[in-house]
Amino acid sequence: VGIGMLSSCIYHTFPSSEVDFVDLDGDVVEIARDSFCLPQPENHNYYVMDAIQFVYETVETYDFIMIDVYDGNFVPEPFTEKKFIQQLHNIMNVGGLAEYNVYNGGSNAKHVKENLIRDGVSVFQKAEYLNTAALKRLKESKKIPDLDPYPNNDVFYMVKRQ
Repeated sequence: VGIGMLSSCIYHTFPSSEVDFVDLDGDVVEIARDSFCLPQPENHNYYVMDAIQFVYETVETYDFIMIDVYDGNFVPEPFTEKKFIQQLHNIMNVGGLAEYNVYNGGSNAKHVKENLIRDGVSVFQKAEYLNTAALKRLKESKKIPDLDPYPNNDVFYMVKRQ
């Protein structure tokens, strides 16, 4: 959830979409609601819980999943493990897209990139790691929407084929 930038962007771009947001810190959700005008339409659900637990326990399936988790300046290891990537695949609809927002200056950025490429391709078959420069070119050419509130991050995409 963070301060609600992504929530607001999704709400204004895709207002009728059913969306589930998960954040470990209830205070963050509260601050986003009180101070940053976090959208709260009926079709947005906010869960205060561990995202790993949510991914393993949900009975819903999704067209789009974005993983944007930092703990200081690194992505926690469980989010890059093959069993987690497999579970993402399990809860996605065919044709669905999973996206990792990866801080390219993080202390474990190289390790995260290696894990995501190896295991993402293994599980999804269709996966691509886009660095900041590649993302900028795609956004400028209008081949992808410019919805990323973090313009200096790399992105890893995985598409569920079957």
